Amino acid sequence: MVVRRRKRRSSLEVKKLQEHFLQAVQQEERISLSGIIEKYGAAVDVKNSPSDKNLVKRQMDQLAAEGKIEFHRAGRELIAQMPAQAAKIVDTDEEPLPVPSTGPWQGPADLIVIRAFAVQLEEFSKTLQEQIATLVRMVEKASR
Repeated sequence: MVVRRRKRRSSLEVKKLQEHFLQAVQQEERISLSGIIEKYGAAVDVKNSPSDKNLVKRQMDQLAAEGKIEFHRAGRELIAQMPAQAAKIVDTDEEPLPVPSTGPWQGPADLIVIRAFAVQLEEFSKTLQEQIATLVRMVEKASR
C-alpha cells in the first residue's frame, strides 16, 4: 500500500479555507468542530484526520481572536458560533454553557467548568486503571 503525502497548503489556500469555514459557521450559527469538518470539509479537501482537525481549529482560533466568531469548549467538544448567538443560547430548560473565566472567581460558571473537568478526569482515571490492570495481567501471564 502506497501512502500519498498531501502537499503543504499555501497561505492563500489556508485563507480560503478559513473563509469557507467562517461562512459555514454563519450558516449554521452554532456548530461543533467535528460537525463542521464532517459537513463542510469535503468541499475544501479537509478530512477527519488529526492534522486537518488541528488546521481547522487553528483557523477557528484565529477567527475568534479577530472577533468574527466565538470558539469555546463545551465538555469535550469545541463549539463555533456567531458572537450574537452566545446571548441567545441560554435556555430555561438547559444549564448555560461553561464559560472559562479570565479573572478571579466567578461563582457558578467556574463550578460548571470545574465539574466538567472533574468528570473528564474521572473517566480518564477509570480508563487508565483498566489499562494498568490489563498490563499487570499480561506481565503475570508472561512470567509463568
